[in-house]
Amino acid sequence: SRGVVRIIAGSQRFPGAGLLCVAGASHSGVGMIRLNAPERVENLVLAAHPQIVPDGPALTGTCDALVLGPGLDAQKTDWDALAQLLENTPAVIDASALEPVCALIKEGKLRLRAYHILTPHDGELARCLNLFAGTDTDKTTGEIARKLADKADKPLGKFASQTSPALQRRIQGAQQLAALTGACVLAKGNRTVVVDANSQVYLLPAATPWLATAGSGDVLAGLMGGLLALNVRAGAGCAGTADAQGQGTTVASAAALAPEIAQLAARLHALAGQLAAEATGPKASGASEPKPTDAVVAHPITAPEIAAAIPNAWALCSSAAAN
Repeated sequence: SRGVVRIIAGSQRFPGAGLLCVAGASHSGVGMIRLNAPERVENLVLAAHPQIVPDGPALTGTCDALVLGPGLDAQKTDWDALAQLLENTPAVIDASALEPVCALIKEGKLRLRAYHILTPHDGELARCLNLFAGTDTDKTTGEIARKLADKADKPLGKFASQTSPALQRRIQGAQQLAALTGACVLAKGNRTVVVDANSQVYLLPAATPWLATAGSGDVLAGLMGGLLALNVRAGAGCAGTADAQGQGTTVASAAALAPEIAQLAARLHALAGQLAAEATGPKASGASEPKPTDAVVAHPITAPEIAAAIPNAWALCSSAAAN
């Protein structure tokens, strides 16, 4: 009743990515986690998280949302099968899946919707946009131009006074990718940006720089995917019916909430990073999220420490909300 998330992550070369992604999802509140990964990854994950359901290569079994990409071997992936699954399933698309998914969109083999969340960092964002360069279709010349036309004179809107050149590029790139794909985009960086499918921009507070560590994004993707599945199932429960695959008759709630889910995951992830690094700001003040002034931290952190601190981040947020 709390949702099922399917994680397609990890490879022989990057088995730890699957482990970290599952660690993030495990602290999201989702009811069950399915894992599609090579046997080496399954064994590593099961040793740390015996509650997960390993599915091997099979994409059978119901799920409310997907996490696709962390540590994935893109060259060995059956993208045709995944494209069919992605079409009608809310998903967090991360890391190794970003460029293949964008390539499928460009080739007309896949259509994303507002309930899909792309999570590139700056380098991945640039590579994804480069894949669409030179595309001459009605989508790029018509729909995209229409979505961005009202932002031409003030492309950064209310954030114009607080943006560096790098952040300006991140915002504009995220808007372009959202328009090109039809998905919600969470562009990661020292200030993370969320852009919904209608090119509305949400700018998150600055977080501790120690979050910029290997595997941090895998934790975030898992956490976000779990939250997405949780909300899809909640929406299906409100509808009271399900289709033949066990999914709710509509995922409209996920589409509407995708930007909020992306922001919540990023805020929890940032707060967990500060707590893991023993930042003084949130601990002393009881703030529900990191502030730019809280950026001084005690020590570096690792991705497993970020995942382990998510429960404390949840508790701090809940306490602040109650007060």
